[in-house]
Amino acid sequence: MVHETTSGESITALKQLIDFARGSSNEGNFLRKALAERFSSGAKRAALQLARGTLDCAAGRTVTDLEFWQFLSHWGVLQHSLQARNCPEAAQQQALIQAVLGKAVASDPTGIWDQLVSACGQFNMNADTVSLSTLKDHLSAKVLQGFATHRAADRLPTGPVPASPLLTSDSSAPIPARGVAGLPLTSTAQAPAAAIGLPAALPASINRFVSGQLDGINERIKAGQFHDALKDLQAAGADQSVFDEHQRARWYLMRGACHWATGHTDEAAADYFRAADLYPDDDKMAAGRVRGHALMKDLPAALRAANSALQRFPDSMYVW
Repeated sequence: MVHETTSGESITALKQLIDFARGSSNEGNFLRKALAERFSSGAKRAALQLARGTLDCAAGRTVTDLEFWQFLSHWGVLQHSLQARNCPEAAQQQALIQAVLGKAVASDPTGIWDQLVSACGQFNMNADTVSLSTLKDHLSAKVLQGFATHRAADRLPTGPVPASPLLTSDSSAPIPARGVAGLPLTSTAQAPAAAIGLPAALPASINRFVSGQLDGINERIKAGQFHDALKDLQAAGADQSVFDEHQRARWYLMRGACHWATGHTDEAAADYFRAADLYPDDDKMAAGRVRGHALMKDLPAALRAANSALQRFPDSMYVW
C-alpha cells in the first residue's frame, strides 16, 4: 500500500500493527500484543478493527485469526508523496526499477516511475482493483514485458511460495553468485540502497533514542551515503550496553550493508553473520546470513542457509 506522507496517526498505528505481526510467533501472540491495554493503544486497536473489517469485506467472509495475522505479516506499506518527483523515496524506487529491469529497458527510470505514479493516481481516484491482466491498460508494453521477464526469472516471487526447500546444490549447471536485484556479489559496484533490505525499529524497543539514531542512519544508507553512515554507526555503537538485541543486530546488519556497498565483502559477511546470530527471528537478518555466505563465495553454505530461512520465512522477498 502506498500512502501520502501526511496520512497521520492512522497509518502510523497500522505500521506498528504490521511490525507487531512480523515480530510474533503465531496469531495468538500477535493479538495479545495488539489488544493489550498497557502495551497497545486505542489507535492501534482501532486500526486493527478497521483492517480486519476491510479484509473480511474483501474476502466475503470472516477471516480466521491465522489468516489475518499472516496477511498483516506480508503487507508492505510504502510512504510516498505523489506530488514530489525528486523526493528520496522516488529516487530509491527509480534505482530499484533500473536494477530490476536493466538499463536496456529502464534507460529512463524516471519516465517509468511517472507511468506508475500516474496509474496510482487513477487507481486511487476510482478505487480500482488492479491485477496483472489489467495492467496493460495503464503501463507501456515495454515496461510490462520487462517486469514479466523479471518475474519469470524467479528473482522476487509474486505469488504464494511453497514452504518446502526449492534450492539444491547438486545441479549440473553452475550457480552464479547474485546479489539483491540480480547484482553480481563479487562486484565492487554499490548495490541500490533501496534493495539492501534493512529492518525498521521494533515498537517494543525501550530505548527510543537508540532506535531514532539507527533510523537516521538508515535514511543515510537509503540515500546511498554509505561512508557517512559508517561514521555515524561507529559513533552510535561506541557503547552498545544500552542496545537491546534487535538494535544490536540491526546495527551489525546496517554496517554490513555499508561494507558490502563499498566493496569490503569480508567485513560485510562477518557483520551479516553477527546480525543473524543476535536476532534470528527476522527475515532480513536471515537473508543477511545467506548473503554473507555468498559474499564469502561459499555457495553450498549459502544454499543451506537459504533453505533454512525459506522454511521460516517462505514469503520473504529478501530471503528469496
